[in-house]
Amino acid sequence: MGVGWTLTRLDLTVDLEPDSAGLRISGSAVLRLEGLDESDGPSLVVNGSRPALAWVSATARDARSELNATLEGDDAFRLAHIRFDEPRRRGETVEVRFELENADAAPQLLIRPDFAMASWVEGWTPFPLPRIDQHEGFTSGLLVAPGATTLRMPEGWVGLSDGALRSRQRAGGRTVEVWDLTEVRAAR
Repeated sequence: MGVGWTLTRLDLTVDLEPDSAGLRISGSAVLRLEGLDESDGPSLVVNGSRPALAWVSATARDARSELNATLEGDDAFRLAHIRFDEPRRRGETVEVRFELENADAAPQLLIRPDFAMASWVEGWTPFPLPRIDQHEGFTSGLLVAPGATTLRMPEGWVGLSDGALRSRQRAGGRTVEVWDLTEVRAAR
């Protein structure tokens, strides 16, 4: 079922194109199997209240993937199932490289010509499908892990993210900020 995995690192690149309300999120997620003795692979989830994001790709070495699957009873969530031919054992890790794009609007995932905002409530970063018997629903604790967030946005924009601002550069009409999250305190 894709459960039992914990997010141990999350690196994101967020590309904003506010004139066209475009959003593209790419990156990598490192997951460790902790909740089960073995698994055929993780399932990653995005979205909260609406199907705002869609999977473009999700790949891991020696694995196949199924993109944009839904959960029975909740059509907002979009899943990427990563499956291996040989089961992984407790303690093993897997790196999943992914790309997402916006597919619809959501109340707390906004892209406007002069402003953009993404709240953890909308599940805009991939997180592992939890075991329902171990979690009380989907919470911000599922979404956090150390990593770096790179924001690429129009020139003159200023970003805000968890962690510490490592760099801010302007080039080619764009502002690029890199934020380091080394100590997890809150959701992205």
